[in-house]
Amino acid sequence: MAHSPDYGDTWELLTPIPGGTVYSMSFPTSLIGYAAGFDGIFLKTVDGGQTWKGGYLTVGLNTLNIQTIQFLDENNGFAACSYQMVAKTTDGGNHWTAIIPDTNSATVTSYGVCFLTPNYGFVVGKVGSGVDVIYKTVDGGATWIKKQNITSKDLRAVDFADLNHGIIVGYSLKALYTTDGGDTWNTPTISGVSGTPNVMAVKFMNATDAIAVGVNFMMKTTDAGATWNFLPSNSANQLNGVAFANETTGFAVGAKEAWKTDDAGNTWSTIYDTNVFDGTLYSAVVDPEGNAWFGGASSGIFTNRVWVGVEKQKGTSLHNFSLQQNYPNPFNPSTTINYFLPSGSFVSLEIYDVLGNHISTLVNEFQAAGNYAKTFSSTELSNGIYFYRLKANGVLQTKKMLLLK
Repeated sequence: MAHSPDYGDTWELLTPIPGGTVYSMSFPTSLIGYAAGFDGIFLKTVDGGQTWKGGYLTVGLNTLNIQTIQFLDENNGFAACSYQMVAKTTDGGNHWTAIIPDTNSATVTSYGVCFLTPNYGFVVGKVGSGVDVIYKTVDGGATWIKKQNITSKDLRAVDFADLNHGIIVGYSLKALYTTDGGDTWNTPTISGVSGTPNVMAVKFMNATDAIAVGVNFMMKTTDAGATWNFLPSNSANQLNGVAFANETTGFAVGAKEAWKTDDAGNTWSTIYDTNVFDGTLYSAVVDPEGNAWFGGASSGIFTNRVWVGVEKQKGTSLHNFSLQQNYPNPFNPSTTINYFLPSGSFVSLEIYDVLGNHISTLVNEFQAAGNYAKTFSSTELSNGIYFYRLKANGVLQTKKMLLLK
């Protein structure tokens, strides 16, 4: 649900977090993180994941499925999308431009993206059924060098240890490696893997060692992708993502599966808790402090991070605040709305009906840090659902309440 104050020229979400599968996540700093996925959903946190602001990655009129996102810092980011499009932002996701345009063909997809600098990066995917493609840029996407049909299978993921050494993986147990920055790509030797399972993700843990995961299997390289060996695991389904906190500790996730290793991927133990997770996990990432983050369906985001008090880093002001459920709810004719501000900011607290019509403004002023309570009362409104929206430091939270007379 969205509201426009200017007849559709601009829109603002009333639903704070749109529902969609989180295919990819990126944490360039310990405070700033991004999550993205199905139908172009794009979520951002500026307080280490305590709160998230929802939106969509839009280029022109397109909000395409986002397969992979990568942010090099809090401003510079890239997204590989369905229908071939690759998008770029230089302002933290507020605005995006297409550096590889979209097409009208559903068989063309950019699956994986890996930039080592704002100018030097790679994109992999497919340009047709069974026709793979590798793009390389050295000027931030202004121009591209394209290689295609090396494996004749969809290429799903790419990762680089440095400017020269990189790995690509894809469907039907296809893998490639480079030692010259992608000028040439070589076919590795893979041992111990039965059949030709699809490989969905790959991640370096140091300059030479990497783990790749896919349908019911894992494999490991210790020579930057030249040779791979099957890893015994208890995986029963498709693994979609893998991430490492350091050279020994890593995580892998998939269809009702979550695994952890503490010995550089040689052995894995299950950490899938049915009291926490309720389905398939699609993405895994580790933030700069070593905390694991998993993405799932319905914009589900899970982490092992623990917050104690209010964090600050290098003078960055946290934009998190808490908006409580109104009480009583349902109400007639009045109810109280409580909220907490961790720092002083300009605050607006407004009431809307289900059509997005503005009903009332309860707060529109600068407020110091602290707890606040505001009363909303109306004898003229009809029964139904209403929304109250709190905005501070550019971050928005919305909750609904029910009026029953």
